[in-house]
Amino acid sequence: MSLSAKKVTLLSVAWGVTVLVAYFAGSSLTESEAPATTASRSGLSSSGNNKTFLVTESQAQKNADLIAEAEEDVDLMQGVDGLTLNQALAAYLANPGSRAARMQLSAMIQSLGPDEINGALEMIQEMPAGSNRDRLMLDLIGQWASYDPQAAIAYAQGLPNMQLSSRAMNEALQGWARVNPQEALAWWSSPDNVVSSRIGTRQLDSILRGYAELDPFGAFQYVAGLPDDTVEGRRMQNRAIETVVDAMLDQGRLDDALAWSNQLPAGEAQTSALSEILEDWTRFDPDAAARYLDTLADREDFSQLRSSMLRSLTRTDPSQAAEYISSLDTADPDTSRLTTMLIAEWGRYDIGAAAEWLNSLPASESTDRAVAVFTFQAASEDPAGAMTWAESITDDRMKSRLMERVAREWKAQDPEAFDAYLNEAEISDEERTKLQNVEASSSQGRGFWGHWRR
Repeated sequence: MSLSAKKVTLLSVAWGVTVLVAYFAGSSLTESEAPATTASRSGLSSSGNNKTFLVTESQAQKNADLIAEAEEDVDLMQGVDGLTLNQALAAYLANPGSRAARMQLSAMIQSLGPDEINGALEMIQEMPAGSNRDRLMLDLIGQWASYDPQAAIAYAQGLPNMQLSSRAMNEALQGWARVNPQEALAWWSSPDNVVSSRIGTRQLDSILRGYAELDPFGAFQYVAGLPDDTVEGRRMQNRAIETVVDAMLDQGRLDDALAWSNQLPAGEAQTSALSEILEDWTRFDPDAAARYLDTLADREDFSQLRSSMLRSLTRTDPSQAAEYISSLDTADPDTSRLTTMLIAEWGRYDIGAAAEWLNSLPASESTDRAVAVFTFQAASEDPAGAMTWAESITDDRMKSRLMERVAREWKAQDPEAFDAYLNEAEISDEERTKLQNVEASSSQGRGFWGHWRR
């Protein structure tokens, strides 16, 4: 890539940074302290977390600083043309904390010709040791490998730091694959490359990323042909497919990824490809991804594909995921599993919102597992509320086990309140005796999950 092309790329990145910072400047929110309250199913008010939000002076100042830094980045990047590598390095060393100076230097390194590699390597080696020097060295090794892969690999293997050496090998293989993926793959599978299965898989990922940059269809065809007659082979193939799909979507080639995925024979490989596409697609256009998913409703793997989309949506917009799940037919066999998946993720960072939505669903066997997961999460923060949730479970065996787990937490946190609950609870004498005899949790700060997993 030419230096001018790099300049365009960097200016685009800087513009994106500026837009994002400006967005957060207008919408950054900080939570005021409020008691964690979990809504119940039976008679108690559903107050949620009662959280309010405001932009603080310190946050506003941080946002202003970020905007100024982004604007400075644009100014710095506009000076890429005409700089020598020495000048770019000097600018970086004068201000090593500047993201723009580092990106500028990285762009210079990635545009070097074969006769400039050795001089650049000497300059980088003279820099102070640290993560910044390591990152620039990795950039250089990737570029070096596009000209002389054997020399770049030998240098990477000779680095004394094992972690850096491994990362450098991956960069070299990716750089090699950008210009000659077949040779890189042949080296990877040759007897000369004696590494563990885990390292070998990472190396293949690096080669496929470079391959996909050069020829995404060729990379896709390669991974489709990987042996899948063993568990290890299928695992490697699925991971390779994910790597190639990610690279294709990074290039904006969604339509190609869909077309090529649909050319695969029906089976695990095709399902893996479509699942990865739906996960990535949902992150930037969930409505379009959902519409496409609807066209796959007759497939045997539809349940798995839908789970992939909902998993991604749960991480980015759990309220939208909740709306989707609420719209499903009550007879849909996936409703219980999807509800549980959503609560497990949502409750980790917004237990009040998760409680409010879960409380809107009727108590039934299909929601028992979701309620159980929520109860686990709520027990350490609000054992009284968690106990009410546990009581709402329809499965008697599950309810009894959960009540005992919550009792352990409650006894440890507030034994007097727990005793008061036992005196007033409308439970059987047998259940009351069980809860009285439960030992208090000794998790000592590990939380309810830590106790449950022992």
